[in-house]
Amino acid sequence: MELGLLAVTLCAFQVVYWYRIRNIEIPEWNSIALGHLLGFASRLSFIFGGALFSVFFLRHAPELSSSEGAIILLPRVAMLLASLFCMYCYSLELERLANMLQSTIGLPPGPRH
Repeated sequence: MELGLLAVTLCAFQVVYWYRIRNIEIPEWNSIALGHLLGFASRLSFIFGGALFSVFFLRHAPELSSSEGAIILLPRVAMLLASLFCMYCYSLELERLANMLQSTIGLPPGPRH
């Protein structure tokens, strides 16, 4: 049940992410402070994903020594990798938004071309 719900959630995240990439542009507004905060959140979210992977691997490493343990853990490892990919997409999206918010650094005020 839990793996199924997680799989549906990960698929929904990917559908929304790729829809946004193809059809919705990032708004062009400026806020250097918010851009810095989003850039920080982007980097921090990927560190969290790496830590999650490390904890999972260290917790389940003893079970991988037997062939039965490796087969049982295969769906969980696949979900973990899919979750890490979603975290990567999320951090990329935050990074894009942060870059857009900070894109006017060093430019004089006025209309952008």
